Amino acid sequence: MAEKASGTGALKLDVRDMGGRIIVAPDGALTYEECRQLDEALAAAAKGCGREIILDLKAVPLVDSEALECLWKWHEEIERQGGILKIISPNDVCRDIFIATRLVHVFHVYDDLARAVGA
Repeated sequence: MAEKASGTGALKLDVRDMGGRIIVAPDGALTYEECRQLDEALAAAAKGCGREIILDLKAVPLVDSEALECLWKWHEEIERQGGILKIISPNDVCRDIFIATRLVHVFHVYDDLARAVGA
């Protein structure tokens, strides 16, 4: 399993391949300041991934509107390519944001990696 950290800004991103699935794990709040890094990581994952990208939010305390737009864009693009973007391990704040924006009905959100892989 290959692992690498990417990004030169404030956001730390761990990107790894797990049996053909690309897991992108940010460490820090996903706000407008970090959207470029997130966008670049998801673009690279979409290019190098066959079908499934998993965004692990366990170390993300907050997702703002700009980050939601970025996630929406990549959700649409990855599905257009025949793949799927799965979001795992959101904390209560992030889950409430997905619920309040009704994106919980659009995004594929799972409690943990095992449930996302099994889905």
